[in-house]
Amino acid sequence: MHTFARLRGFGLTIIPFAPFVVRRIGDGLDDRVAIEHEGDLHVLNPRDRPIPDEISHVATVETGVAHDPWVIDFGRFSVGWPNQFALASSDLSGVPFELWGENGAAIFVQGPFDPVPTDEQFVAPGQRVTQRGTSGVIRWIEVGYDVDGVAWTQRLLVLPGGFVVTAQATASDNSSVLPVAGQLASEIAQQLGSGRLDRSV
Repeated sequence: MHTFARLRGFGLTIIPFAPFVVRRIGDGLDDRVAIEHEGDLHVLNPRDRPIPDEISHVATVETGVAHDPWVIDFGRFSVGWPNQFALASSDLSGVPFELWGENGAAIFVQGPFDPVPTDEQFVAPGQRVTQRGTSGVIRWIEVGYDVDGVAWTQRLLVLPGGFVVTAQATASDNSSVLPVAGQLASEIAQQLGSGRLDRSV
């Protein structure tokens, strides 16, 4: 598995070894991160110099220009790393990373799709459309479905150029997940609109 995302902040660039999960310590109340790779777990304090040798078991760490807080770089995109979400590698085709929240919540980016799927093509068997709308240049569709008797929500935000941000969570948790996905989609859309980016992720 390849690594398609990296963390940058506090004068460091962290390239975790896939498969990986990177979590904030203390729900982001300090700057430390816990990096896990194939059962090996190490905590990195970005203010430590030199970087402890054991970090080399789970990630490559490079020094650079100071920048904080943490951002996620993937392709030519840079987006803020939302608090209380773990950064993880993905087994899904065309997905550079996943954000994991509580109770199985997840957010991920795909694309570019060409042609862009229609709303109907986004709806899987067993799902039903509950809402749809637009926000600026972003078109979105929301579907509901049940897993073992638990109601889930999935929102797909379609961006210019065929990029799609997908968020899924239990219906009881979606109020804390959907705004994070919306912010991620807005950051990507702004960068697409600035002309800074090509169509590759």
